[in-house]
Amino acid sequence: MPTHFLNEMTFENTDMQHERFYSPSQVALGTLIAGPVLGCWFISRNYQLIGDKLRAKRFLILGFCSILMITFLIFWIPEDSQDRLPNFLISVISTVFTYGYVKHIQCKFLQKFYEQGYRKQTYLRCIIYSICALILLFIYGVLIVSVH
Repeated sequence: MPTHFLNEMTFENTDMQHERFYSPSQVALGTLIAGPVLGCWFISRNYQLIGDKLRAKRFLILGFCSILMITFLIFWIPEDSQDRLPNFLISVISTVFTYGYVKHIQCKFLQKFYEQGYRKQTYLRCIIYSICALILLFIYGVLIVSVH
């Protein structure tokens, strides 16, 4: 991450004092409940808050591509092989990835903002977003299955 973001962003010189960042555990919770698309959206939101539009856009694209890839894999993997794969495998892999990314990459700037008085997002909001995303993914799944 460019260091100019860390040097220029302070609590005193921004108009985003009311904004809240997503912590690693909140990103992991959202990913575990609603899949990689929500985890990537939380990561993207953190980047948007610091003004890194390019990384924010990349993570949104990554989140939507992950859903397309999972959809493709569901129809590509033979049914007898799907029975042998644990149902939670994709959730665990994506949760570990998003948690690790935020913990080891984003925590560098998150810690600086927390020290300046910024706060973490509430867990209630994370759970509400997770439930909404889960409902949308369910609708997406129903539409995909009905078309296929």
